[in-house]
Amino acid sequence: MTYYWKVDTQDGQDLSEAAINATGLDERFEDQESAELWLRDYFVLLPDYGVTSVTLYADDEVVFGPMSLAEEGFC
Repeated sequence: MTYYWKVDTQDGQDLSEAAINATGLDERFEDQESAELWLRDYFVLLPDYGVTSVTLYADDEVVFGPMSLAEEGFC
């Protein structure tokens, strides 16, 4: 399986290619743990690009989310 994150933004628009590259949202992971560790390390950057929530996918299936980045204890 391949794990990856999809995001929702404040204005509902897709992130630019430059923003995707800058935030690391183009990363793909072999397992859920690696994807979650990535989010732990990078979630602080995401709101700067207008990201309001994230959803974790395994292939084309939702694992969990959307999860707000504004939830208590996250930001």
